[in-house]
Amino acid sequence: MAVTPELTLANFAALLQPSNFDIILRTLGMAVAVSIASAVLAFPIAYYMARYTRGSTKAFFYIAVMMPMWASYIVKAYAWTLLLAKGGVAQWFVQQLNLEPLLQW
Repeated sequence: MAVTPELTLANFAALLQPSNFDIILRTLGMAVAVSIASAVLAFPIAYYMARYTRGSTKAFFYIAVMMPMWASYIVKAYAWTLLLAKGGVAQWFVQQLNLEPLLQW
């Protein structure tokens, strides 16, 4: 059974087939491992940053912490581009609702 573009519950049933359980377990295992590794790395750095840094070193750590937050705006812009692109998710919904004539102007 394959995932089809129709909006049905059969797609969820297809994703929960026993052949996909290995993929789901590996994904969850990787998520747990990355979360633990991040906490083990981040806590000592945060402690050092809060207790011992001064001046330019503190500014460096502040910028290092803020950079990933700024980068998320770039990722969001790229995601919106994919969603709104021709053949993207938004167009698929318009097609499913038979609203394509509204976009022809």
